Amino acid sequence: TGARVVAVEKDHVLAQALERLQTSTQQLKVFCHDIMTFPLKEEISLATQEGRKAKVIANLPYHLTTPILTQLSPLQELFTSLTVMVQEEVARRLTAQPGTSDYSSLTIFLRFYTYPHYAFTVSRNCFYPAPKVNSAVVVLKLREPPLIGQEAESFFELTRTAFEHRRKMLRASLKELFSPQAIEKALEEIGQNPLARPETLSLEQFLQLHAILNH
Repeated sequence: TGARVVAVEKDHVLAQALERLQTSTQQLKVFCHDIMTFPLKEEISLATQEGRKAKVIANLPYHLTTPILTQLSPLQELFTSLTVMVQEEVARRLTAQPGTSDYSSLTIFLRFYTYPHYAFTVSRNCFYPAPKVNSAVVVLKLREPPLIGQEAESFFELTRTAFEHRRKMLRASLKELFSPQAIEKALEEIGQNPLARPETLSLEQFLQLHAILNH
């Protein structure tokens, strides 16, 4: 289609196999590199035309799914979307709705930076040898975050602390940050039960809670 592709593959055997697809037009550049330390900003800005952003399409190493998505999701100045294949169980967590057991601080983080969408399931039988679990493709469209800088850091401190003890009520799980009385009052202000647990609050409600508690 004429797209410019920057391919990053850590395994040297697989990276070498990809190099056969390179042509003199430089539409494909293959790097044998760890994506966690790859100079993304430098290489992506060179590969894209001025004023245009790139798209990430990746089959993520399952044990590094969270670190990679945590690193890529805030880069809205580089990317418009992330389309990734992950374990089905992880995909459910990435796209979970409030009030479900899969909903977590990672879900909140991704909704803060992206609009996550569960695209489709990929059967384990599509691979040989077949793994023990199914996979799934998730599309995350990057967005402008609602908070930046220190405000964003304090927001994530609140959500991470809340979900460290997800079975506890927020007034208990957040007591190391705020008084139980302040938490109950803030929950009532946003129309929530003062005995609410973290998985019941949406991103917007967590943002409201953070704003009130830090006022």
